[in-house]
Amino acid sequence: MFAHRLASFAITAALCAPYLCSQKLPDELHDAQGKLEHRLEDQVQAGAQVCVDTNSVPAAELLLDVMARTTQLSRNHLSAAHYRDVTFEYVTKLKDIYAQRRVALEVRKNRKNAFARQWAAEALGFYGQLDHGATLVAALADKDLGVRRWAAWSLGKIRFEPALGKLKALANHADDLVRGNAIEALARIDPQFSGTVQAAIRDDKSGGVRAALLAAAPEVCQAECEALAVAALKDEDWRPRMQAVDNLRSTKTKTSVDALITALHDARPAVGTRALTSLQKLTGQPIVQKEVWPKWWADNRETFQFPESSDGAKPKRADATVAFEGIPLDSDHVAFVLDKSIWMQKPVQSSGKQETRDAAAMEELREVVAKLTDTEVEFSIWVYNEEAQRLGKKSTRLTKKSAARALKFAETEATGKEKNVWLVLEEVVMEPSIDTIYYISSGEADAGLYVHGNRLGRHIADLNRFYKKTIHSIAYSEKGFFRHVQPISDLTGGTFRGIE
Repeated sequence: MFAHRLASFAITAALCAPYLCSQKLPDELHDAQGKLEHRLEDQVQAGAQVCVDTNSVPAAELLLDVMARTTQLSRNHLSAAHYRDVTFEYVTKLKDIYAQRRVALEVRKNRKNAFARQWAAEALGFYGQLDHGATLVAALADKDLGVRRWAAWSLGKIRFEPALGKLKALANHADDLVRGNAIEALARIDPQFSGTVQAAIRDDKSGGVRAALLAAAPEVCQAECEALAVAALKDEDWRPRMQAVDNLRSTKTKTSVDALITALHDARPAVGTRALTSLQKLTGQPIVQKEVWPKWWADNRETFQFPESSDGAKPKRADATVAFEGIPLDSDHVAFVLDKSIWMQKPVQSSGKQETRDAAAMEELREVVAKLTDTEVEFSIWVYNEEAQRLGKKSTRLTKKSAARALKFAETEATGKEKNVWLVLEEVVMEPSIDTIYYISSGEADAGLYVHGNRLGRHIADLNRFYKKTIHSIAYSEKGFFRHVQPISDLTGGTFRGIE
């Protein structure tokens, strides 16, 4: 099997070689090349679509050229990352096997750019073709951790059976994401490994890995999914408990309702609130008082029938005592992430006042800090533009003294020329104690590894399988740019608020 795959790869490399060295393009791709170098996003998308329609090795080459960019083509262009993000989804749509093999060649041959190898490995998972299995197995030994993580993920997506031996070896890897992805991939490839997933959900040393594998349980441990979730509600780490609530939310059984009612009083308020909204969605009942649920359920359990659909049901909440721009604070471990780029100096048009976006955000923050001072809430603040800064090394309770220090730190002048959203959110998401993030932004990121809403949201969500943060996002921006902020909250169970 491996010999066949390697021979196939060698043929592909030979076929690709002329395009790697030649600047000649088929006629239908000349226009596409010009569009891919255009500064306007819709033109880049049009060029990328031509590449997908052409569906050939040279078309794949053009798309990969955009993915390999690290600098702007001109001062009029947005960041290279913006165009990479726009182009990636088109790379995943290539259907021709030889075009796909050119993408696979990037995993093996691009030794200078680890991120290019990582993105190519990710794309191979979207193709779902066993042809790419050998490339991904080889990538499990890549020197870059990100490449190994995505190679394991993609092997699970394509269900490449010859990878089982290598993946079993990685099931004890020191890195949580490599280990979690490898264990999940084992079960996706061979259902006999569902027991390995179940054992890891119970016993893995990392609460993040336990949470990520529990998230995969509905697909890889279907028969045991509810029992695993109920057991995880007793986990010592809040992250598996949060994921357990999410799993039970889609399990239409009376025993899942029993478990969610128990979870209403979880030691983490954020978990209890998620249990409340899950009960409302599952049962169709708009009850907002946690103490009412046990009595209502005792009276109705025997005759209760689940609603056919709850897709249109909106969770109802009791009036919040603390909220930021109308988004209730339900956490006792919260972080605020404040944009300090020059874009925050623009006025808030919808307010009717002559206040800047930064002033509006600070006004909200002062109110929140005042209400949380001398409570049991643990509080953190980050500010970001091109760089990211955190106040202190860990979360703190807000006394009058620490509240004053927090506000002084947050009042940093908004003068940064760019904002690197991925840089700060990756750091905050990986902070172990925080469960809720209020992310304040003036719109699309300007710099960083990911900047566009589609890729930024996806990669935050992928990381969040292990960290289970609820990210509420507030965009002080023009409405058209809300799309770069909203996916972050949509994909993490948070609430989005756009303010023009």
